[in-house]
Amino acid sequence: MVWAASDGSMPGEITVTPIPPGETPIQLLAGTDGSLWFVTASSQLGEVNPAGQASLTGVTLPKGTMPATLAAAGAQGVWVYASTLDYTDGVFACTVTLVRPDGSVFDPTLPTGAVGHYCDGATGDAGGNLWISLREPSGSGCGCRVGLVAEITPTGAAALWRPVSSGAFPSQMTLGSDGAVWVLEGQRDAFVGRYSASGPPTGFASPTPQKWTGIWGRPDGSLWVAREIYDCSNSCETATVAVPGVSQSAPHIFPVSTAGSQYLVPEQDQLAVAPDGGLWIAGRENAGVTRFFRMNGSGGIDRSHVLPTGAGGSALEAAGPIAVTTGGTAWSVVEGGGDAYLARFAPAGPLTP
Repeated sequence: MVWAASDGSMPGEITVTPIPPGETPIQLLAGTDGSLWFVTASSQLGEVNPAGQASLTGVTLPKGTMPATLAAAGAQGVWVYASTLDYTDGVFACTVTLVRPDGSVFDPTLPTGAVGHYCDGATGDAGGNLWISLREPSGSGCGCRVGLVAEITPTGAAALWRPVSSGAFPSQMTLGSDGAVWVLEGQRDAFVGRYSASGPPTGFASPTPQKWTGIWGRPDGSLWVAREIYDCSNSCETATVAVPGVSQSAPHIFPVSTAGSQYLVPEQDQLAVAPDGGLWIAGRENAGVTRFFRMNGSGGIDRSHVLPTGAGGSALEAAGPIAVTTGGTAWSVVEGGGDAYLARFAPAGPLTP
């Protein structure tokens, strides 16, 4: 099913492809090499070809108390992590896995200092290494947290850093255009740490108290930071462009809701950044119809054509996961009439940065 033109402000082509039963992605991840990967609720690893056909690789990933999470993909393979959170007996663990290009699975051992931590956010750097946030609940009812940031190479070598801000709560992270890794470290306030293997960590704090829930690097050196709010007709996102250590824009509201909760999609995976710096989401605006939306750096929003209907004429609704590949094509999981589909939107022509 294809729309060759768009009646929205963002022209392009939309293709919707059925997903085989039992293979519905709960997360999509665009690789640095142009690939597109997904993971299912049972932690099965799959790949999507350029035509939109999803298929399982035959690799079942390590699974904690939640399904495995894709972190990064490229020439080194696919990095994945899984957390075990057992508040009953106090056992916490983070498992890291690299699925190499030949299909073999490598499970690096985390350093001793990371034992008892669970993982919460990760990304890859330009050298193919994995960076990951690690948390450890500690204290007797005090709600304290001891956080770490780890770097792991494809051969299993690892290094640990303490967070930049005291008592930080490291979580989502992203690779910046400067080659450094930027990590959300705030709990009540927004603080972003900057990590690099070439020097000590630094960071900057937001001038306004707020908890950011997502972070993405932009090609001009700035960062998208976002948080979820609940004063729309449905919950929606606000996004801010932050120039590290210099300034940040007023919040721009993305008045779009998704059905991501039923697919266990983390907030970070409901938004995606394209190579040109645009921020993407798929969903419904003010209880309207499902389409793709793109926000530029000034807060302007472009809208695609409405998605075509599914089998039997059923309306399609975005399920949360979204990714934008290196070529600028946006992908999202949508559902309708009890069936799941991969929706692909290829913009026609350049868009405002």
